[in-house]
Amino acid sequence: MIFEGARVEANRRTLGCLYGLESAGDQEYAKVSPRVSTASTLQSLASGVLIFLFLLAMRNLLRLK
Repeated sequence: MIFEGARVEANRRTLGCLYGLESAGDQEYAKVSPRVSTASTLQSLASGVLIFLFLLAMRNLLRLK
């Protein structure tokens, strides 16, 4: 979901499939609780940090040889 978060339509379809859709006028929104939204944001940030650290470790590992 890290790379899917940038595409609004894909994100809406994914969350709508998991949690259902709610209509507000002519738009449909996913019924996502604040807890789920917060957990998703924290997981995305943690994943980004871990990917960065992994790439940094790979760079340092390859530099030693």
